[in-house]
Amino acid sequence: MAKLTWMQKIILKQAVKKKIQSFTSAGYQEIQQSELLEFLLEYRWKRRKINDLSARLQDLKEVTANDFFDYQQLKIQTSAKTLAELDDFSDLF
Repeated sequence: MAKLTWMQKIILKQAVKKKIQSFTSAGYQEIQQSELLEFLLEYRWKRRKINDLSARLQDLKEVTANDFFDYQQLKIQTSAKTLAELDDFSDLF
């Protein structure tokens, strides 16, 4: 994956923040910037081989909450942790 300059990192973080705001306004208030950024960098953009900043910004616009939650579900299913070791689920109920 191509390295980003500090300016590109700032632009990307602002775009991620804007996406989080759109998720929040749609009712998804528990998604954190760090989690969304992890999803993008470690999963989505690695699989799609997206390295260019403009392509990343365009792809970020297309990300849905379902894409993010599918990744979270995949992460849990492939984790070696037991349910007791996972985080508190009380916010889901």
